[in-house]
Amino acid sequence: MEKKFCNVTERPKEITCNKIWELYRFLTNMECPYVLYMDRADRYREKLYRVSVADVSLGTGERIYGYDVSGWELPTYDPEWVKFMICTYIDGQEKICFCKIELNSLYDHNENVYELLEQHNIRVPAMEEINEYIFDEHGLPVGCKEI
Repeated sequence: MEKKFCNVTERPKEITCNKIWELYRFLTNMECPYVLYMDRADRYREKLYRVSVADVSLGTGERIYGYDVSGWELPTYDPEWVKFMICTYIDGQEKICFCKIELNSLYDHNENVYELLEQHNIRVPAMEEINEYIFDEHGLPVGCKEI
């Protein structure tokens, strides 16, 4: 049975994966909530998106079991995830993407938050990169500044 948690400040007991909790805290506490994302629909060109901090959630999925060589049924996959929404403008149209980063909580994960994001074509931009964009009244990037 899948469980979903939104707008939590304390770690739910169901979330056992440290990296998932760390990623959730990172996304919900971004000082400047923007990421650069390479979307397949935009020919994998990097584009600035605004993270909808209010729409970041975390959760757990159904544990999967398998048999080891001695015949014991053991857990093999225990999914925990962070889902979030990012928005931008492409060709004058608002574009919304939903991202999900899922890890198997049965294993240790050595990646840091930035590496986890990069594995999903997402990168945290430097302030200089953010300053290259023009924004609408809601803070959505509408395009690059003319140089």
